[in-house]
Amino acid sequence: MGFLDLLGSLRRLTDDERFCLEFFQHDEAYEDIKKYVKQHRIQFESVSAGFTLLEDNDYLYISTSDQTLEPIVQRMNNQLKQWFEHRWFNQFKEQAYEIVPRFMARTIIGLEPLKKALALLITAPELFHILLVNDEGLGAHHFFSAIEQLTENRTCCIGTELEDATLFTQYDKGIMMVDEFENVKRPVKPALLPIMDNGILDQEVGVRLARVKILAATKPLGGRFSRTYDSLKRQLPVEPALIHRFDLIFINRVTDIVTRGGKIIRDFEPIKPADKEFVKAYLRHSMNIQPKMTNNFDEDLIDYVDYLQQKYEHSPKPINERMIETMKKIMIASARIDLREIVEAKDFQRAREIVENSLTV
Repeated sequence: MGFLDLLGSLRRLTDDERFCLEFFQHDEAYEDIKKYVKQHRIQFESVSAGFTLLEDNDYLYISTSDQTLEPIVQRMNNQLKQWFEHRWFNQFKEQAYEIVPRFMARTIIGLEPLKKALALLITAPELFHILLVNDEGLGAHHFFSAIEQLTENRTCCIGTELEDATLFTQYDKGIMMVDEFENVKRPVKPALLPIMDNGILDQEVGVRLARVKILAATKPLGGRFSRTYDSLKRQLPVEPALIHRFDLIFINRVTDIVTRGGKIIRDFEPIKPADKEFVKAYLRHSMNIQPKMTNNFDEDLIDYVDYLQQKYEHSPKPINERMIETMKKIMIASARIDLREIVEAKDFQRAREIVENSLTV
């Protein structure tokens, strides 16, 4: 140790330095870290994370001009990042259910329940499937783009490209987005049934895991939906066996966009990169939460499905016992996006809003 380093190691820490060192008081190298700080070989500074979703987005960053200390500085910065992210996530969770859906379908104003369903698709348990049946003029890109930006284990393709169902196994526990779902090759369609039901691809060579969530888009026969229930059902270009396996089906008519509180826009403010990365990190973190579903909702769910069967008897999607499982998936995803470990009554209410909106045609 040189003379200047010796003098530096003897100087008293400033209040700011003592505050910063508190983050590492349980680190096995704490005494060495404190010495390096006294010697000015490690410096702390407050910097902005750059995202706009929380008022306080400053965090501590550590730097050094000593190459020999770069490994320990990198480890310290990783620890600080985890600590500050944990604090930010706990602040953001109170508003996540309202803010994350704003990242969905940004070219469309309105359609809030649909956007909430898309947001929850990311955090939902495996085997949660949504079908969008869109009039001409409502391309799948309106709904797929945010999923592509905010998730990592996902892919997007068109129905004609699905020549081999083994593609689903490559995105196990991920999201498959399929545009022009009506054009999925006929040999592939039977393989979709066990994938959507049980998350497996059952082939002659054996069973392989394919626990994917499917977000599919299609358009009605004739391009635009008619106004009657019977005609609407005839215009669905997807076989009943597959319709039965989608948890949610959203019918999106161009003429209904305005009456349902929305409009298509061309000029919209792009997502700030720092905001996108923050939400992406938050959603990734939320996947570590495994909310528990208590038995308190069993009777309520049974009664609710009875209510749906009476009110939405003309719905293009059959309402049966599967709806109970759909409700549970949405409720668990709702708790997860809030970073909660227990499903609560408000999750039931959120699921009701989404389900009933999907059944309204």
